[in-house]
Amino acid sequence: MRAPRLIATLLALAIAGGCGSELAAGEVETGATAGSAGHPLASLDMLPPFEAEAATGRLTLLGDIATVGLAEHLAGRLVEAGPVLGAEARSFATTQEPNWWELGGQAVAVLLAQPMDEARLAEFEKTMDYKPTQLRIALDPLVVVVHRDNPIAGRGLTFPELSGIFGPPEGVDAVETWGDLGLTGRWAEMPVKPYGPDMSAEVSRGFLGRVLRHASYGDRVARAPGSAQVYESVGRQREAIGYGYYGFLSEGVAAVPLARAPDDEPVAPSAESAYRQAYPLVNEVYLYLNQPPGVELGPRYRELVKLTLSRDGQRLLADAACIPLPAQVLLPQRRELLD
Repeated sequence: MRAPRLIATLLALAIAGGCGSELAAGEVETGATAGSAGHPLASLDMLPPFEAEAATGRLTLLGDIATVGLAEHLAGRLVEAGPVLGAEARSFATTQEPNWWELGGQAVAVLLAQPMDEARLAEFEKTMDYKPTQLRIALDPLVVVVHRDNPIAGRGLTFPELSGIFGPPEGVDAVETWGDLGLTGRWAEMPVKPYGPDMSAEVSRGFLGRVLRHASYGDRVARAPGSAQVYESVGRQREAIGYGYYGFLSEGVAAVPLARAPDDEPVAPSAESAYRQAYPLVNEVYLYLNQPPGVELGPRYRELVKLTLSRDGQRLLADAACIPLPAQVLLPQRRELLD
């Protein structure tokens, strides 16, 4: 994550990465056409269109390093459509002060690529006397990448193998060379060089908790600020491996099919496999509102929720390299807050 302070960003700023990067949207094979039942866009016709209504005042959308681009897309659409002319997007770190719910004089919403952790939820509830309103709005899988020439991208890896690469040596079978993973020829003696996002990055929390079951990396894992920097390092070194967000995928790296257990069939990351929950590292994007329970949404929050959970809003998320959730997940949330 970024330094613990609020950094204002222009809505037109090009953010290269994560859910919100238009550049990344066309770089990954989706695996199905938009008209097929397994494609994420197939169920969006079940959602209503976005019909804007005027809402005065400021609305601030905060995004972390992976979601600030998405925040800019949503804020820009609200300004363009006219309902919330005071909408703006800002970058923030989840450890910053003051907390996002303590920013007064405006409606503040937060987009996160991981759910708020228990400590933050407890802090919010202690201050506000209620829990934040949480919406599940999109998918942004975590992916493991290797150099594009690495043949492991055609075979895949299991979670135990990833633990041997990224985790502490205690209790796991350490993977030292690509030969330990079954590669032959010149790859057999080549050392495995792992890269991971810094421990303070939200993406590392998701990977460590779900894949490694560890609180930290092994000593040999080189650190980088975020997914984009990990992928850049991996793309320059044939022996390297790393991980990050789906939306950061770029030329020079290849995404590795993954399996939870050795007997499972590895599944490649794609819009279709994430949508069907077949890919084992599906990550959700969350929208949080400082909204008391049982109280009707104010006009600025209402327009934001209407847009995000509409057909137009979900297509906007898809254009921003996110993967829409099924309408069956989105419609109940819409009814609960808007009806």
